Amino acid sequence: MIVEISSKAERYVDSRLTRRLVEIELSDAEVPPRRGDEGEKRPTVYFRVLATSPDTLRIELWDKGGFYGARRLDSRDVKELLARRIALAAAALVGDLKERRSLEQRAFEAEQARRERERAQLEELRRWPAVLFEPRLSAAAIGAGELWLAGPGLSMEARTHSGSRLQVGANWLFGATPPLSGSPSVRWLELSIAPEHAFRLLGTTDLALGLGVGAAAVHFTGVSGVDGDDGQLDTWSARAVARVRLEPRLGRNAKLTVGPELGAVLRRMPVRDDANASHRLGGSWLGLSVGFTLDGRGRL
Repeated sequence: MIVEISSKAERYVDSRLTRRLVEIELSDAEVPPRRGDEGEKRPTVYFRVLATSPDTLRIELWDKGGFYGARRLDSRDVKELLARRIALAAAALVGDLKERRSLEQRAFEAEQARRERERAQLEELRRWPAVLFEPRLSAAAIGAGELWLAGPGLSMEARTHSGSRLQVGANWLFGATPPLSGSPSVRWLELSIAPEHAFRLLGTTDLALGLGVGAAAVHFTGVSGVDGDDGQLDTWSARAVARVRLEPRLGRNAKLTVGPELGAVLRRMPVRDDANASHRLGGSWLGLSVGFTLDGRGRL
């Protein structure tokens, strides 16, 4: 703390007493440092006592070249009382400075928090929607054991932060038709689409509910014909299912997906086996799939 008393002001005040009383008045005052000078233990403030007119004194507060307020006092008083009033005015100026610095600090912290929220929002926008790929294995029983299928699949899934999803995938399923004579084999090549919504069950497990539809190119071997055409081995079909999937996390970047599918085949397939018996394959669809998803950005 420095107290400068101008030569004109010294005619009205006792300089030594004024400096001593100002020092005593501010001995317990906590002056917060300017932003950027937080390492400074106790900032040095600078007071100027000026005689601006024959009857008026002006007490100014400065800090490192910055003006932080002033007080005016009537100089028509005994020097001892005037020194005391100058000390009280200095304390009031320091109180104003403390309040101003606190307001500046709160405004700075609020601005920093606002910028941090904006950065976080921009980061969320960059991260979402997420497009992920999920390899999986699937198995299904069609009808009352009329068709048994199993095989790999791959899906591409768009996810939003709210839990809504849209999955587009392909399945390569292979199997057999036990009720047909000779147990011919079948190949089911399918494209599917499935909207879903996921809910958090536990800290590391989600539950996804959705609907799926798919259209498939179906190839039979070991049959006499399909769709009423002798020698024809290829046909098509479609299915619609409801899906329930449990998704436990295996870490920050990996997730296992497992769940059943329950629905129906939308188009029955007329097939004639090698004993020339006619069948219409289709009916209910009961499936199970297991998938695995990796994401290096931790959006699972």
